[in-house]
Amino acid sequence: MSDDPAAQIRKALADIERHYDDTLDPARRASGSHVLTSIVDAPLPISADILDKRAHCRARMTYWCIVVIRDRDLHTERLSGFDVPAMADLLRRHSDWLGEQDGLIDRLGRVQHPASELEQCASDLRGIAAPYRRDWHPLGTCPLEVDSEDGPVICGGQVRAYPDKDPFCDTCGTVAVTSWWEKVMFDDPELTRLLTAAELVLFVHNQFGKVVTEVCIRQWIKRGIITRAGSDDKGRTLFDKGAVAYAIERRKILA
Repeated sequence: MSDDPAAQIRKALADIERHYDDTLDPARRASGSHVLTSIVDAPLPISADILDKRAHCRARMTYWCIVVIRDRDLHTERLSGFDVPAMADLLRRHSDWLGEQDGLIDRLGRVQHPASELEQCASDLRGIAAPYRRDWHPLGTCPLEVDSEDGPVICGGQVRAYPDKDPFCDTCGTVAVTSWWEKVMFDDPELTRLLTAAELVLFVHNQFGKVVTEVCIRQWIKRGIITRAGSDDKGRTLFDKGAVAYAIERRKILA
């Protein structure tokens, strides 16, 4: 296990989310292999081993979600054991707490720490979905903030660029175009400038081509999707548009 179990948990969860659905895509599994296939070939069957590894991953995530909900008294949380993204979101938010629970591991009689268990699940899924992929190159370190029980923390993951897709962070899972990553990494003032709610409406429209209202922005705050970044001399709430852009990309709320 790494020196930072919480970071290991967050990275494992990002890999699980990235590869879980792809394990059911035979064409994706075959791509990059040395097996020649024809476009008229029948779809490859889903093996029992793949189904078992998916089920094992869900079971491990469900177990640790139950531990978090029970021990942190979060009984208002409602999760399905088949909703992998929702479970990953809960575990990610409490990754710092889980990472420090060596005593909890002893009490539960677990052989492995949750960081090790989730990393094994991520490794199993990654081995199925992308066993031959080596065609990426690093863009740099991810400077974005991610949620934790103690508030936002710097992600610190590796941003990877592929020839056939937009770069993404291997830890928080954020996907964005290369130019956006460059602005964020070099702390471009145009991206990190603070905006009022009215200015944020225009920014979202210009950046994402979507129309939102100030009422919608207030709902995002209420749901914890975005947070306030202070206020101006007139008392108006300000928002960091870089953080908002990250939240929109991460949560896919405009999709």
